[in-house]
Amino acid sequence: MRSQRPLRVGFALVFCAFLLATSAAAQTWWVQSADYGAGNRRQDVTNLVRRLVSGPNFTVNNQTMGGDPFVGADKTLRIKGRDSSGAIRDFNYGEGATVNSAMFRGTQWNGGGNGDWNGGNNGGQWVVQTADYGAGNRRQDVTNTVNRLVNGPDFRVNNTTMGIDPWKGADKTLRIVARDSRGQQRDFSYKEGSTVNSAMFRGSGWNGGGGWNGKPGVPNNYALQINSARWGSGSRYQDVTARLQGMVRNNRLTMRVTPQNLGDPTPGVSKTLIVNYSYQGSQRSVNRVEGETLSLP
Repeated sequence: MRSQRPLRVGFALVFCAFLLATSAAAQTWWVQSADYGAGNRRQDVTNLVRRLVSGPNFTVNNQTMGGDPFVGADKTLRIKGRDSSGAIRDFNYGEGATVNSAMFRGTQWNGGGNGDWNGGNNGGQWVVQTADYGAGNRRQDVTNTVNRLVNGPDFRVNNTTMGIDPWKGADKTLRIVARDSRGQQRDFSYKEGSTVNSAMFRGSGWNGGGGWNGKPGVPNNYALQINSARWGSGSRYQDVTARLQGMVRNNRLTMRVTPQNLGDPTPGVSKTLIVNYSYQGSQRSVNRVEGETLSLP
């Protein structure tokens, strides 16, 4: 009679593998980072994956990943996850594979007790302190622009949303310095073309003393806010609201009104800058012709 021992051993091994796979699937992994592509052509899709895993299972392809970083190549999605004990694990999905969203949670976990998001910082939100956009030593302060953007839907990092191109032709990044409700500070970096998950942030600056915009007890609407700004002449004006807001530093804006700073919608023609802004609860307007200096408030 043939021995049944090899069959029992084989069944036991298969059963153990099944239990391990089931255990891994049942375990929750916080998405730390994710990228998509092939070889050295990979794009950061961390925030995109964080949104996707909050919904149903999804298929890995160029459509769900928001682009094709390497046309014609077989691409993979790589997810780095962290569990509640702090262990890190890499997950790899080939193009066309399906990701089991139930395995993941879409907000980064950083070691806070009892599975808190981001160390227990107000439900995973980070309060924007500063933000700049650019490359190398050519970076533009866009704190106020980002403060507005994170109060709306998710947004793409590009020259249009940032309101300026500080270095034409260079690969730029958006850097956000944010603080949680316990005063912990963290830096976030987003490459040009990537998507910012607005739900992660709040758009008012917290100074650790119960006040906003660096002044204890001062409400956010007391900050310098560019409501609208138009630059041009005759019937040709362009909107430069976001650009001016990005130049605001410490509730102050001083700049020369020139095509170099604002663009040139009517070359060879004298232009005018028309600004509508709010400060300390009141609205004001000011006009400056080309060559003059704008100083607000």
